[in-house]
Formats: sequence, C-alpha cells, structure tokens
Amino acid sequence: MNSKALAKWPAIAGLLNPISKKLTTQVARELNGQVDVEGDDPHEVAKRWLIQQGFIKNPGNQALSGGRPPATPP
Repeated sequence: MNSKALAKWPAIAGLLNPISKKLTTQVARELNGQVDVEGDDPHEVAKRWLIQQGFIKNPGNQALSGGRPPATPP
C-alpha cells in the first residue's frame, strides 16, 4: 500500500488488511492463471473471488461466471 495513500486515508488499512491476509501469493497465481491462461475476464475473476471469500455480496445470487472453485491458500 502506498504510504501517501495510507497517510491520507488511514482507515483504508483496516479495510484492506483482511483481503491482504487471504490474497496469498498462491491465490494470486491461481487468479492470474484464470485470466492469463483460461482467458477469463479480470473483473469477473476478482469479483468471483471477493464473493467466494465473503468480502462482497453476490447481488441477487447471480451465477458466477466461470463456475470455478474458489482459489484458496494451500
């Protein structure tokens, strides 16, 4: 996180820390693979992961594109 952004908006650390803890290097590699290898839309990959991890709600219980299992740390 950019130190200038953190100084300007200190509350952002509390919002991003839970995401940072779950977004391990392995998870990031899996998500990148879904984009780079499988050709999935990066926004959909991110949205799907955030929903699966409980960070955001799935509006209207919409089907998640790709139907992939969640990328989880080993």
